[in-house]
Amino acid sequence: LLIPMPPFKVPTKIPINTLFLSFPTAMRTCFFLALFFFFATGCKVIKNQAENLHALSRCSFDLVNVEKRVSFTEKTNNLWNYVITLNFEGNNPNERDVFIGEYDLDLYVNDRLLSKITNTNPLVLKANGTTSFSLKTIVSPSGAFSLFWKKLRNKRIEYRVSGTFYLKLGVVRLPFTINLLRLVDNPDE
Repeated sequence: LLIPMPPFKVPTKIPINTLFLSFPTAMRTCFFLALFFFFATGCKVIKNQAENLHALSRCSFDLVNVEKRVSFTEKTNNLWNYVITLNFEGNNPNERDVFIGEYDLDLYVNDRLLSKITNTNPLVLKANGTTSFSLKTIVSPSGAFSLFWKKLRNKRIEYRVSGTFYLKLGVVRLPFTINLLRLVDNPDE
């Protein structure tokens, strides 16, 4: 048994320009003001980030020291870990603070990836001054044994830190590849 359906009526299409013109004048004015505001704000954000990037290019970073220790207190699944902390000083000669965004760095030992260093908190280098900061990485025991063995045998150990830092332009994140440092331990083989 089939029940007849009433005829389906296709809604009429309203041209977009007619729809826009039907808005009251006050709403159109608010729309254009909001559009202008978003455009102007976006341009200002890009200008500020470009100035920040230029200021960052004038900054210098010095490795102060490297702390290496065995730790039983790190929150990992291992009983013990080898902790490497790289202490830096960032020198900012600019008249304004410089903001460094998120970064993902890799720690290599003798060109073998040993650990990753990730930070999601922005770092601020104070204007006309020096800012101290640390990069800390936790190495599992399996990675640490080869370091201990080379250290005991007085073999050359070369540390290298490289990776990506991200500059935020509004909602867009631009990646920049960096080679931060190269450090040789036990240089006399």
